[in-house]
Amino acid sequence: MCLPVLSDVCYVCYTHPGMVLAIKDSVPNKLRLKREKNTHFNRAKFVGGAVVNMVRVLIVCSWGMSTSLLVDSLVAAAEEARQELSVEALSAGEYAAKVDACDVVLIAPQIRHLRKSIEKLALSVGKPVAMIEPFHYATMNGQAVLEQILLLVSAV
Repeated sequence: MCLPVLSDVCYVCYTHPGMVLAIKDSVPNKLRLKREKNTHFNRAKFVGGAVVNMVRVLIVCSWGMSTSLLVDSLVAAAEEARQELSVEALSAGEYAAKVDACDVVLIAPQIRHLRKSIEKLALSVGKPVAMIEPFHYATMNGQAVLEQILLLVSAV
């Protein structure tokens, strides 16, 4: 499936994460193949005429009970916005092993006392990290949290 992108490349043919991409340069009839690893193309998906990147979110919380409600709201907001999102909520004792596999780390308000240690680990592996606004968490406002995630990803 080929689709236009804005750069020196005219078309990117997306196959499957980690697979070969066919890239058509601006030079007519020139097609080059290359393997893309660890780039945003690995998580790209063609949805309704546009390329949508998968964003992998890790939410660090206390036990995950109330956070699971936020995750449901966040996933619903992402579906409505046609944004591919993978969300995992883990306790403060479990998150360290998963930081490398995510794009964004969010910290639930109830564990703000662990903010510095979580930020230190996330930033050491180049992952953006932020606190979830307490009001958005309390009201389970998935739309607002999705906007926060997209701002964090775009700032990288």
